[in-house]
Amino acid sequence: MPIDIRANVTCSLGTLISASVSDDYVQGSGLIKTKGSCEISGLISPAVGTVATFSYTKSGITRSVPRKLRVLSSFADPYRRTTKVELGCKLTYLQDLKDPIKWNAFNDPENEDFDQNDARIVVIPIYASSVANECLTRLGLTATNLALSNRFSVDEFDFSPGYVQILSDLLVSESRCGYLDSSEILRVFSLDSAGGSGPSFDDTKVIDVAPIGVGELAGDSVVVSYNTLKLKAPEGEEVACRDAADDTDELESSWGRDITTSTSEGSTTYAYKLFNEGATLNKRYTWLESATEKTTYGLFNVYESGRVRSAGSTTGLPAQPDAIDGPVVERRNLVTTRIITQKTGSAAIAGSYAQQSLSNGFDFNNFDVFKTTTEKFSYDTYGNENVRIAETYGSLLFLYGAAGIDLVYTDENNVVSRVNIGQGTGLLEKIEVYSTTSGSLTKRVTKRYGPWAETISGQQAIANAREAITTAAEAESFLNTLFGGLYLIDVTVETSITGSRGAQEVPSDEEVAKQDLADDGDPDNGFTVESTSELELALGSSTATRRIELSMPYAPDDTFTRTTESTDPLRYCYYSSKSDAESKAALFGRVQNRILFGNRNGMNIQTVPENLPAAPFGPFYLTANGVVTQYRTNGTSWTMDSNGIVASTDGLYWGVVGRTA
Repeated sequence: MPIDIRANVTCSLGTLISASVSDDYVQGSGLIKTKGSCEISGLISPAVGTVATFSYTKSGITRSVPRKLRVLSSFADPYRRTTKVELGCKLTYLQDLKDPIKWNAFNDPENEDFDQNDARIVVIPIYASSVANECLTRLGLTATNLALSNRFSVDEFDFSPGYVQILSDLLVSESRCGYLDSSEILRVFSLDSAGGSGPSFDDTKVIDVAPIGVGELAGDSVVVSYNTLKLKAPEGEEVACRDAADDTDELESSWGRDITTSTSEGSTTYAYKLFNEGATLNKRYTWLESATEKTTYGLFNVYESGRVRSAGSTTGLPAQPDAIDGPVVERRNLVTTRIITQKTGSAAIAGSYAQQSLSNGFDFNNFDVFKTTTEKFSYDTYGNENVRIAETYGSLLFLYGAAGIDLVYTDENNVVSRVNIGQGTGLLEKIEVYSTTSGSLTKRVTKRYGPWAETISGQQAIANAREAITTAAEAESFLNTLFGGLYLIDVTVETSITGSRGAQEVPSDEEVAKQDLADDGDPDNGFTVESTSELELALGSSTATRRIELSMPYAPDDTFTRTTESTDPLRYCYYSSKSDAESKAALFGRVQNRILFGNRNGMNIQTVPENLPAAPFGPFYLTANGVVTQYRTNGTSWTMDSNGIVASTDGLYWGVVGRTA
């Protein structure tokens, strides 16, 4: 019986005339992007980045095209009164996003236990998983099953190729690939897959088939080229050791207080017109502004060794200094807490609300608002700040302006209502700063927490709400969801060169000794790596007639691991770990060659969308003449108009799996 492709197809952008959406091909790539276009009835102007989705209803069942797209550009035809829209998934939308940043090993969260003393002996590796997570963060994406294991022994990782390109190269180098599903989650899968469950159908569910017959031929032999860094040890040594740096102590004490206060008078005048009058009116508001800062200090002893210990409470510290500390050479006041309170009037921060209220005949209540920031500090054994926690609590009105939601509404009966902004209070922001100082190098990790309105999902919710909210009650309810609690907004890692460490002007002889390698090692001539270019025969014989050469974007390097000796936990030793670049290159070559073979021996299949897997590279089984053959989706496309939808894919041939007769 003929296949029924009829369906009621709709588009979130407007009344659909026609559309086409297609995935990229899997060959040679670690990310499958989706592109498309559609024609909409009427003249519309969707903003770049606006989400576009397609759904269709057949026999009372509604399904969606399993991709979320975004507007790349649009053209409104004034003569035909139609709009043509170019679309792409978020990876396509952000494929050119890049920043001129470079990472070193101390930017990698995996290396938080390493310090500059380690870097003087070995090259500290950068993890592919950390680089990938940084790319995902910059793109505003999350991923499942990322599972990257490569490590790179490089001084810096360069992000200039762009986050999408780097992420793609990292994945394909480990024979993995990813795509964005309908929730814009990056779904990562292995390209080295032999089987798997999937839909099965026969010729009664196929509209048409055709040979592919294009693409590069698979090779009788495959050679993979790659660059990797090999271990280079000074004078043939295989291991280096040093004494570990002392553990960081957290100092807690309370001594002394400093209070500063400043006050001033603020004022503003709002000019407005009532909605039914032409005269301009003025309303002046005044308020008292004040700022109070209370700083609490702790008294600390600075010893001859350069170490710093509390002169008051010894919570978490030894009762007495070590013998090597020597006498106290000075006492120092260090900040332990700081509380900053700012007060002002609501008229100073709610100008839009005041203007809208006055223009619509409402009074505006100029009440007092405040915010208080409490900072707590702790220090390492040399008096360097290592933890700072700052929490800001205050009037929620400080956050309302960032939402961009209208606060005054007029219904169809010209009845005006406004949001009751109230005088609610809560947590506005939290900042955590963790610092590690070694010599003149400081590594600083900063975590910032803010309201849900500042997260990507919150911003998307705000964008959707601006069109959906029509009453003051709805706006008030939505604002309550935006500012209930704090969420992690961003994490930054930076390193900087500072002055001398704490009160220590010159490193002690003991510290210098700790930085040297054991057995007369030289910290300035430590274990390093050198670049090599390699070829790996991944498949077949080197004398084969048809040989193809592939290039793997990122190969893992020889790396170093640090362990403590069982007999001396304060002694670090470094061992080299040989990279698995050869096996990764061999797998890369076999996988890519199999995809080439599957493409040349596959076929294009047209059917209805529900018969095919939603995911790229998804397995499906086709029965013909009693033979069951496995294929995998590749370059799937969806073609539709308002009355029907068809899907097609270049099925990669993945082998005969059985017979039915």
